[in-house]
Amino acid sequence: MLQRETLVESDPLGPDFFPDALDQSNNVNLFTRNDGEQGAFQPEHVREILRKVKIGPQLSMNQRAQVEQLLSEYADCFALSVGEVRLVKNAIHKLNIPEGATFPKKVRQKSLTPPQREYLHAKVDELLEAGVIKRCNLEDVKCVSPLTLAQKAHEGAGLMVEELMHKLNDECVAAGLPTSFDLPTRPVKPPSPTERPELTRPAKWRICQNFMVVNKLTEIAPMPQGNIRSKQQSLSGHNYICLFDFASGFYACEMEKESRPYTAFYVEGKGYFWCVKLPFGLTGAPSTFANMTALHLDDLIADGTIELFVDDGGSADDDFESMLRKLTRILNRVRERNLSLSAAKSEFFMSEGIFAGGKISKEGVTVDPAKLMAIVEWKQPADALNLASFVGLTGHFRDLIRNYARIEGPLRNLIKSVPLPQHYTKSTYRRAMESFKLDGKWTLDHTKAFLALKKALVTEPVLKAPRWDGSSFIITTDGCKEGFAAAVAQRFEVVHPNGTTMYKMHPVGFASKRTSALEQNYKPFLLEFAALKFGLDKFSDMIWGFPVEIETDCQALRDVIANDKLNAVHCRWRDGVLAHHIVDVRHIPGKSNVVADGMSRMWEGRDHGGGWK
Repeated sequence: MLQRETLVESDPLGPDFFPDALDQSNNVNLFTRNDGEQGAFQPEHVREILRKVKIGPQLSMNQRAQVEQLLSEYADCFALSVGEVRLVKNAIHKLNIPEGATFPKKVRQKSLTPPQREYLHAKVDELLEAGVIKRCNLEDVKCVSPLTLAQKAHEGAGLMVEELMHKLNDECVAAGLPTSFDLPTRPVKPPSPTERPELTRPAKWRICQNFMVVNKLTEIAPMPQGNIRSKQQSLSGHNYICLFDFASGFYACEMEKESRPYTAFYVEGKGYFWCVKLPFGLTGAPSTFANMTALHLDDLIADGTIELFVDDGGSADDDFESMLRKLTRILNRVRERNLSLSAAKSEFFMSEGIFAGGKISKEGVTVDPAKLMAIVEWKQPADALNLASFVGLTGHFRDLIRNYARIEGPLRNLIKSVPLPQHYTKSTYRRAMESFKLDGKWTLDHTKAFLALKKALVTEPVLKAPRWDGSSFIITTDGCKEGFAAAVAQRFEVVHPNGTTMYKMHPVGFASKRTSALEQNYKPFLLEFAALKFGLDKFSDMIWGFPVEIETDCQALRDVIANDKLNAVHCRWRDGVLAHHIVDVRHIPGKSNVVADGMSRMWEGRDHGGGWK
């Protein structure tokens, strides 16, 4: 259950030079992957891999032994340190620097405290030994990008979901609202005057390089990664899930020699260095890495063996033997192409796990529990910029939440009330949003919406993974003057404890949008028609070519589709609708169409500010 999970506070900063899963031991006997053909199979190296990987606890002893034997046979696929990450052939990153471009060489490195300086010097020495960076001559430097040391976020066990529920209840009480959750009295933990773990734990920092100046002048073709949610849904709904992460993935790519002078940085007391391997933070770095994985894993992705999002990989199956064969195939490809997996971030034969920011399980997809802490502990925004950040974070999960747009509505309208100039830059936008203070504009409705979003993300049911086995997709739509809404569901078999079975509909996706100024003027039957088109277009990548059942609360919609006197625009709509494999159209009363009807009417009685999805 979600309530029993331990949460870790999300870290707002991006990856640094040293991922937490690597270089955690001073025992050099562990890092033998590159010490000859048999180096990776040294007993200590293999034992450390088996210690770090996570294997599902539900496996039998025999099954677990088979998995451990397989991992031992493919121990050369795992990197335990930055130095063990191998370069992949032809994976080279080139900076597209315009001819004649000049860059500042002035060192703008901030002063460091003694602990920071000691930490940085030690890490630079490790990077040098691993071949990630290299000393360079001053006259060869073409651009200096400063390093930033930021204190790492809380690294403890985090808060339980039940504690987050208590925190949300506290916020409700403080706002004069009923509590969101019916919970037992919070246990009181007596403070311990001698318990000061922060004093005994050594300080850690993220070492990040600011490539802002270089990034402004470089361009590279993007490599879109596809729909995150569809990848998560593809991995969910199975008995066994295997998740893996490429060890410090970008370090498998090499910086082109002519581009290295543009990646230089300065360390006081040590001199100048530049990057030999692809650093984090460069424009186009994700594209270079994605291109590398596409070249080496494309057939595994195409046939559904794995799902890949940047450096996060996953595979799933319902049968142990089938999953073992898939895993063997993946590891064999990793070995053939000289790729490197992180042992500490690899999980095999799990019943649930985190993939690309979402929690996947047999039941479906829901919010990554680690992100709940940041959301629940978010204080009431003081300005529009902070509110927009909160709405942006929760909006990432809008397709997991029923009626998300209705809940979010008051907050979105408040953001839309910010007076922005007709033409503005990013900095102008930020200044305008930050200067728009919410004191005096924040009402009880905004508080209710703010807390309701937090509650929804903690308690909402999951979206199940769609099945493309010939089962029908049920599209429920509704349109009104204020907005369109659609929900897509499928029938899933449910087995009761007494052995009886039945089929219940479960959602696999939600969508809603506000009507535009033009759409507002549609007649009621055209609003329903437009809502149907919106729903089918929104979910076309999921339902195309499969049986579709349509549910609507507008009886006139059938006559509209059959009308042979529609204008050119509406004829195109009709053709687009009929192009789908529609096997049934059912009328349901508006009072029964609670999902789509409620979602479409979320903006009734509110000022209209233009269309948005």
